[in-house]
Amino acid sequence: MKTCPDEPGLSANGAAMLAHARRAGLTVERVGSARVWHIHGTGVDLRVSDPRWLQPRDLRPVRR
Repeated sequence: MKTCPDEPGLSANGAAMLAHARRAGLTVERVGSARVWHIHGTGVDLRVSDPRWLQPRDLRPVRR
């Protein structure tokens, strides 16, 4: 697994998905000392432990 130098322990794919979320205008926060990420913004509210499994469609607003 390639790691991301900015976030120790985070894979390159996970870092890419977090960067994609930030470019989409979403807020990305780390929750506590756990390896949990809170990604939120307009119509999106996710808590994930491993962002490398996210897909771009997961970051789209929910249709109501």
